Amino acid sequence: MNFIMVKAFLFRNFRLGVLLFCLFFSCNTLRAQFVLIPDSVFSSYLYNSGLSTAMHVDSLDTTSNLVLTLRYLNTSYQHISSLEGVQYFKGLDSLKCNSDTTLVYIPALPKGLRILECRNDSLVSLPALPDSLVRLVCEFNVLNSLPPLPATLRTISCYNNNLTALPSPLPASLNALYCSGNPLGSLPALPDSLTILSCYSDNLSALPAPLPKVLINLICSKNLITTLPALPATLLDLDCYSNKLTALPALPDSLQSLNCGYNTLTSLPALPNSLTLVNCQYNNLTGLPSLPDSLFQLFIDNNPNLLCLPVLNTILDFEYFNTGIVCWPNLGNVYVSNPDTLNVCDSANNTHGCLQISGIKETGKPVIGLYPNPAKNFFNLTIEQSTIGGMLRLIDNSGKQVFTAKLGMLNSHIETANLAAGQYLVMVCNPQGHSAVSKLIIQ
Repeated sequence: MNFIMVKAFLFRNFRLGVLLFCLFFSCNTLRAQFVLIPDSVFSSYLYNSGLSTAMHVDSLDTTSNLVLTLRYLNTSYQHISSLEGVQYFKGLDSLKCNSDTTLVYIPALPKGLRILECRNDSLVSLPALPDSLVRLVCEFNVLNSLPPLPATLRTISCYNNNLTALPSPLPASLNALYCSGNPLGSLPALPDSLTILSCYSDNLSALPAPLPKVLINLICSKNLITTLPALPATLLDLDCYSNKLTALPALPDSLQSLNCGYNTLTSLPALPNSLTLVNCQYNNLTGLPSLPDSLFQLFIDNNPNLLCLPVLNTILDFEYFNTGIVCWPNLGNVYVSNPDTLNVCDSANNTHGCLQISGIKETGKPVIGLYPNPAKNFFNLTIEQSTIGGMLRLIDNSGKQVFTAKLGMLNSHIETANLAAGQYLVMVCNPQGHSAVSKLIIQ
């Protein structure tokens, strides 16, 4: 009797255990929700990127914590054709799918996405952009249009596509707009927050006015622009190369670089004291304004009607071939010139009646010493007593002024650890306006 009761008990509990196991398995199966990842390369990439426990063959468990909490996904260079399935990564903050020339489709994007980079793919369209997006990079595709832009967007880089128009209005928070290399024809009104505008080779005949008051960089070269709007006081760099300009507006005091070559300019406005580079080659210039002491590079070649020069003070790199210039008013501080003829104007060669600094020899240049040279983390500068109160300027290979200091002692210790390795020019100007230049190698 006892044996029969034990046997019955075990049988009943075995059936209960099997039932509980089945219920547990069924609940877990019901809880998991698998979706097919149709692109086998994308499926394999997910499996091999730490998501293997959320994958079953070529299907993704959309309820997996790994999927729901993933913040960053970079599928670049994987030769993926479709990102179908990425919409289930609900916590995704950044999606980068660059340089996949096979990529033609991006599905709906996670609602919290902040960064989308899909440059150098084969996309013909983009999905709706989430309201949280702050950075959109989609250059080098075949896009014909962009979807409406979220108000949070700060950077748009969409150059080298087939865009014929940009969405309007542009986001009020936009800081940088790179839209070059598109057949746009025109731009919408620019937001007040914009600091960088790059719109070269866009078939533009005009720029929107007014320009943003905080604009720092304006690159509008290789267009059909005939007139520029008033330039903001914050502008540092203006590149309006290869347009149809006949005149420039007043240049702001902040401007450091001016590239206005390949236009039909006959004159330049007053040059601000902050300028380090002026390139106005291939124009119809007949004269130049006074050159600021900050200017180190001057390119005025291929202006055949340009006959005379203003005083050359601190110019280091000077190109003036294919002009009518036959002599200089002074030698200045020119380090490299093309042509390299150094003829100071005198009664014999000054055939155009140009400025002639007669009877004045260029003396009084300060004597300086540099060591160690090459330098690694610093260099020492020695000067004469007469140079105290003058200025030290350090200029890189591009002509950019990277360091300035007022000289208050005979021996100065200059830190260079934060400067890139390369060749620099050290310029020292004394209070009398004379200057000396020496090469410095930083390792």
